[in-house]
Amino acid sequence: MMGVLGKVRHGLGFHTGEWAFDTPTSCAQTRRCTGCPDVETRVRHEISDWVLRLPRKANACTRERVCRRCAMVETDQVHVFAWYYREEAPPGPDIAESFAALPDPTDRRHRCRQLSICEFCYATKHDQRTHHQWGSATPAFNGEQEYRCRRCGRTKRTPSPFNNQPGAFPGQGLGQGPGQTPGQGLGQ
Repeated sequence: MMGVLGKVRHGLGFHTGEWAFDTPTSCAQTRRCTGCPDVETRVRHEISDWVLRLPRKANACTRERVCRRCAMVETDQVHVFAWYYREEAPPGPDIAESFAALPDPTDRRHRCRQLSICEFCYATKHDQRTHHQWGSATPAFNGEQEYRCRRCGRTKRTPSPFNNQPGAFPGQGLGQGPGQTPGQGLGQ
């Protein structure tokens, strides 16, 4: 005979009993409640870890995992994208077609264009960006620094971190020379 607590638990759907697989090659399980005539069923797969298929070939980013009991196969695609300049990109017709959509590579201004390409299967995202390779800073006018891209020659200027610091770049900080304080310009 079931106690009051047991009746409340069963009324709320809490049943007791052991789950058992229906057959050795099936993931279907059945449980017969020990306190009432209810029977429950569920499916519990014993899934392996994800494994990549064929590295560095078509569909290389397709991964799969298999159930050890019923042999059900689950697949998924996981790409690892990286940015490539045209001359560094892996070969392939899809990649060549994607780069063909970019501006003319012989025009120096467009040498810094990149595409996002999967490192394993070479799929492209059709994302593009401009990524300059800035060289070292050189002193410029008005306390600025100038950088030149090593790929396309473009320049950019930024405020010098040494601006208004005596002796950092002599004569470059807003008319200051070595050992002068702000307001003591050269030739004053």
